[in-house]
Amino acid sequence: MKKSILFISFFLIVLLAGCSQIPKANHITVTPTAPESVDYLPVIAANIGQPTTGMVYLENPNTKERTPFITVTDIYIEHYHNVEFHLGNLFIIRRFDQSNSSIDELWKYDAAGNGKKIYTGNNIDFRIAPDGNTIAINDSDHLLILDTSGNLFASFTLDELSSGNPKTNTASIGMEGWSKDSSQFWGNLFMAIDVRAFFRVIVSTKQSQTYDIMNFPFSRHDYDLNYDTAQIVFSDYPMFLDADNAKKFETSGKIVSLYLLDLPGKKIQTISTTIAKPFNPSWIDDNNFQYDNPGGDGTRINFALK
Repeated sequence: MKKSILFISFFLIVLLAGCSQIPKANHITVTPTAPESVDYLPVIAANIGQPTTGMVYLENPNTKERTPFITVTDIYIEHYHNVEFHLGNLFIIRRFDQSNSSIDELWKYDAAGNGKKIYTGNNIDFRIAPDGNTIAINDSDHLLILDTSGNLFASFTLDELSSGNPKTNTASIGMEGWSKDSSQFWGNLFMAIDVRAFFRVIVSTKQSQTYDIMNFPFSRHDYDLNYDTAQIVFSDYPMFLDADNAKKFETSGKIVSLYLLDLPGKKIQTISTTIAKPFNPSWIDDNNFQYDNPGGDGTRINFALK
């Protein structure tokens, strides 16, 4: 689910200038590996003297303790989702500058520090399936499904993912995430700040399904999609590109509504309303989600599906 899976996996910290330099000669330095029984979060510590070189730590989400895992050079530091850790393997995007452009490479490193280049492309984005065996890659608005050895299993063009809809076939592909059983991958089709549709790819059949949401009051700023049930909880809180307008909206007194939408059936219901605030919804499991209490007391309300 978007907030808990897609974005929590990447943090960036910068080492102080007084820290020792990481060697450039060898592109990896292996350190002892943390146990695989914990669902670790990868954290990149960039070297201030060599900003594309960094130590990747594994953070225990329960104790916040960090264990050094590996040092990698040529990391695409500016990428918003450049690293994932699954079942003892690290997946990371590396960027190599050329004369007038740059090339991105997705690499996989195991616990022993053995590295393998999986894919090469331009401005790539990726998500690893929970079983660690399948990868979804967005390369120049082509969605690719590969195994972790880099073998292509299926590919989809933007036109295929938009089902030929002229209102979405000029959009861009956004990455969402995988279902828990790794059988389906979700993404979205967006133009600027406007999400126009969601899609899912069924891996076993190599087929895609697209769900147009242009007739719903959807806000890209405030939603969570359940990748297993095809249900999305969202509000109509506006998307702001600057802090000033966001601040003005807080005092506008406008009503913001929270909705639950079944994408295949297009059945929508209103869950709650609040005044000029987002709900920050998040799925707990397939039958429950939480959102901020409209009363503004800092608590969360649990909503159980019937």
